[in-house]
Amino acid sequence: MTDLSFYENVLPSPNKKKNLIIKIAAIAAYAIITLLWILSAFINKHNGALIIVVIFLLSAALWIILRIFNVEFEYSVSDSEITLAKIYGKSRRKEIFSADSDSILLIAPETEENIKKAEAYQPRNSYRMSSPNTDKKVWIVVFEDEDEEKTLFVFEAEDYVTKILKQLKPSVISFR
Repeated sequence: MTDLSFYENVLPSPNKKKNLIIKIAAIAAYAIITLLWILSAFINKHNGALIIVVIFLLSAALWIILRIFNVEFEYSVSDSEITLAKIYGKSRRKEIFSADSDSILLIAPETEENIKKAEAYQPRNSYRMSSPNTDKKVWIVVFEDEDEEKTLFVFEAEDYVTKILKQLKPSVISFR
């Protein structure tokens, strides 16, 4: 097999609007709770250190919430495997799926016919790594793990990726 190197693509979360709404709600809740706490602390004459500790804890909670909802997805394709990962807060990467090229059952462009072929394998898991209304080519890959469970992977592919796909397992690729 010829080594074509490595390709990776990072995509924003498909729930971008929902995540933005949650972030705005968290910031608003933080502001309201902080103001209410400060007001309550002055009325009830709480210790200044307690006020600072509570505000620090509220700030830490807000920071964690904002990082959790700042999610991107990454997929990487090499001549031997495909890996999917979630990236939290642009720094913490968590691999969610990895498969060897020998476990591929189907590689094809995303068309209605090919989606039906992929669904005929009855995949247990499904991952979509494509932006809505993308102008890039979208491909599908079906994998089978050692327990004979199938996984469907739908992703955006540039021409370089299709070159790698051609090399992964030529016997299962469909270009129609």
